[in-house]
Amino acid sequence: MPLTARTITKKILYNKEAYSITDAARIKKIFKKIVQQKKYFSIVLNNTKSEFVSCILDADFDNELITFDALHPSIGNNKFYQAKRAYLLSSLDGVDILIPIKPRNTTSISASGEDEIYSATLPEKIYQYQRRSHYRVNTYESNLVKLVLDNANNYELFAKTKNISTGGIAVRIKKDSIVAKNDILNNCKLCFNYLIVAEVDAKVTFIDDTGFDNELTVGLKFINVTKDTTNTIDGIVRKAERQKLRELAKAENKLDISVYA
Repeated sequence: MPLTARTITKKILYNKEAYSITDAARIKKIFKKIVQQKKYFSIVLNNTKSEFVSCILDADFDNELITFDALHPSIGNNKFYQAKRAYLLSSLDGVDILIPIKPRNTTSISASGEDEIYSATLPEKIYQYQRRSHYRVNTYESNLVKLVLDNANNYELFAKTKNISTGGIAVRIKKDSIVAKNDILNNCKLCFNYLIVAEVDAKVTFIDDTGFDNELTVGLKFINVTKDTTNTIDGIVRKAERQKLRELAKAENKLDISVYA
């Protein structure tokens, strides 16, 4: 079963193998990298089962304050005010990071004058955890994430992506495609918003009948992946999650959509 941000948060908080960082200098260093890389975070609040997405904009070490973009879906903004605890979940250099924060009941306006900016107290502790499972985002077979597969016979397979994590991807392909379990597919082209962002090798881990006459579901595990490629895939996962939540909010007429880069 795919892991959600809430279940991962619980796993990290109650896992003895999770490593907590309390040194102020190290926490500052981590936040500088987060701001520089413009990392997206899943946000878990103690007062709702829903999950949200935002981006940390700045870290003010003098005033012990972090600021971040409005939550999406936008219903999370009011929930944030009311929450006593919040957790920011993302990954940095291939390792999960969990940041417990205390929301502040104040907002400011962005430089453009259009968006509210939210704030929280700079945390005294950050958790790091290298888990074996991977956070997986369902892409609902949209055109956001696509994969072009190259099998041993150099036969290109254009796949619809069902879900993606930093460890692998599940896709749908035509039933007459030449692929089998344990096949190694080299130089698979991973596309985001129609642009090739990475090339990866992958191993076929399972093939399932979808119930449709012309399609199969194929599970692929990324192999021989470099650190840079892992970071690229992680960025795709986070952006896909953000886009998914924004599309859901748009469907509910709760958010005026303007896709972030």
